[in-house]
Amino acid sequence: GKTCQAWSVQSPHEHTRTSENYPSSGLDANYCRNPDGVLGAWCYTVESTRWEYCDVPTSSCSELAPEYKCGTANQADYRGTI
Repeated sequence: GKTCQAWSVQSPHEHTRTSENYPSSGLDANYCRNPDGVLGAWCYTVESTRWEYCDVPTSSCSELAPEYKCGTANQADYRGTI
């Protein structure tokens, strides 16, 4: 995928998904998250594409690789470093 924009910056894409507005969403660094609780983890990109879904492992990945911290089906509680 594309490189993610850090949640704490407003360039190249301005947005309202900040740790102040979504304090329980783990909006750290430029990691994929799902602050809205919709379809899956995503991020703003540093490219012309505003945002994209991230390729976060699902199903039994926490058993295979605990560091991925897959979370629920919609990945709203995903706190891994992808």
